[in-house]
Amino acid sequence: MSKSHTPAIRSIFLGLLWMLTGCSSKHDPKSAAQTFLENLQHGNTTAAYESASLAFQTQLPLQEFDTQLKELQINGFQTVHWTSDQIQKNEAKLEGELIKNDGNKLNLFTTFINESGQWRIYELKIRSIKNGQIEEHRFTQVGQNGSFGQVVQQSLPNNNQIKKIVLETLLKFNDAIQQKDFDDFYKSIASDWQLQISQNRMAQAFQGFIDQKIDISAIKESEIKMDEPPFINHEGCLYVHAHAKIPAYQVNFALTYKYEIPNWKLMGITVNCVD
Repeated sequence: MSKSHTPAIRSIFLGLLWMLTGCSSKHDPKSAAQTFLENLQHGNTTAAYESASLAFQTQLPLQEFDTQLKELQINGFQTVHWTSDQIQKNEAKLEGELIKNDGNKLNLFTTFINESGQWRIYELKIRSIKNGQIEEHRFTQVGQNGSFGQVVQQSLPNNNQIKKIVLETLLKFNDAIQQKDFDDFYKSIASDWQLQISQNRMAQAFQGFIDQKIDISAIKESEIKMDEPPFINHEGCLYVHAHAKIPAYQVNFALTYKYEIPNWKLMGITVNCVD
């Protein structure tokens, strides 16, 4: 790919379609949470939304996100303070109390994930008391889908198995790009993801790869190197963050899989090709 073209192409899906976001430096979960909420506090809904994880964006369109915030009257809240946190290497759960302009308090429950080196919001739940009853509002379906909560517990595959799964995914993805047809690729993804995204929407999300004639077929001759140890997250999904160098560019990718007997099925894909 020539230097005159966009130096990095990024398309993301996570059990759910992940959207494009820019590169940024590493920071801690609390800083990411503070930035997310400060954007909401100042009415910068779009900025907050764009800073969220790809899974979050896929399940919740920007317009609906904005509508829900207005219904809860969260935009322009007074302050928020965190009451507890559980921070691990790739996942952080933060709980806090948000005070609205009218003085009412909301309990805030968030999950952040380390997505390609940056902490982004993955799940957002808000609890309030209305007419003496506790109401819980979820901004996405993460953790809410019945089948999602009934994940088949599967042990972590070894590195050779993971690399084989990854290579099959990337080559099938590349075939879809070359053929300009996502039919086979779409059929191969996890059934839960198919419930969240249509084949047409998937094709539209990757149109940039087609337009710029990206071809990563050479990856089958390259070594896949892990950028961090693969792990299974709290939802039972396998997360892989790795890269491979091919003659044209370096291919960076983050893939998420859900185990559907008898195979791991794709639940999310981030591909970033850099000159």
